[in-house]
Amino acid sequence: MTGHSDLRRIFEVLKPHANSLMATQLDTSNLFAHLLTAAFAKTFEFNLVLKSEEQSPDPYFCTATLRGICEDIIALKFISYLSIADRQELLTNVQMVSTFDSMTKQGRFFSRYRSHQPVLPGKGNQTSAEDRLKQLKSENDVIKKKHGWQTSPFQELPSVRTMAIACNLLDIYDYIYAVTSKWVHFSPRTLVRMGWGDILDPGSSHLKEGGPLTFTTRHFAKYYYEFNSFYGSFLFLTFADQLGSELGLSPEIKRILNELRDCIDHIFRWPEDITYEEMNLPGPTFLQRLLSRPLDSE
Repeated sequence: MTGHSDLRRIFEVLKPHANSLMATQLDTSNLFAHLLTAAFAKTFEFNLVLKSEEQSPDPYFCTATLRGICEDIIALKFISYLSIADRQELLTNVQMVSTFDSMTKQGRFFSRYRSHQPVLPGKGNQTSAEDRLKQLKSENDVIKKKHGWQTSPFQELPSVRTMAIACNLLDIYDYIYAVTSKWVHFSPRTLVRMGWGDILDPGSSHLKEGGPLTFTTRHFAKYYYEFNSFYGSFLFLTFADQLGSELGLSPEIKRILNELRDCIDHIFRWPEDITYEEMNLPGPTFLQRLLSRPLDSE
């Protein structure tokens, strides 16, 4: 039966091919190509870290990275529909808006909490940095208007959901992006599931007041590891499917990717966001799960 060790083996086979794609030459006229390569490297190396035989980081703290990978895929796919000139104009502006926005906020933060430390934009330059940011945002408004994008004043691009709809990636946005967003937003359910202990009354299955309870990110560690490993692989494959033509994937890489696709399909139980076990509900038996699978899945 296919498992996560099979995923590890495939990514090891992919490593030399991925490394060749990650090595490029500077081309300041094609920012999109560099961002595409960087996002590919992030997605691939995330999988290498998770699937390493060495001790990996606490999987709880890795889950949020899946959200960033998901957003990279959606945004880059959306931008790929633009002409090369329009891509360059947009991405150059978005990069500069982000730089000056961060710079002005950094200046205000350090001015309040650590005023003696020299940081950009530098003392006396805060106003000029804020003026430059306003100018860049005005230029971005012109770009958005040219493409007919309706966004809030605080967004340089359409919302991730809007871009996902345009790219036919709404299902991935609604599930993977939404699930992993809980790690970067306040989420009572994500915090509560850190608690584990003898808190169920065995007779009624009701919560037992006063039962011992411990909170730690190490609870659900195996679940988070398998969730991250599986959906890291799934998103890597999605990246290749959606943006492979832009990357220029070789026939050999495509062959290995088909092996990865087959491996994912044959994993017996894909990780779920909300599980029977978490809800203390009796789930399907092994036999029931086996019989529900298509006849050609094994």
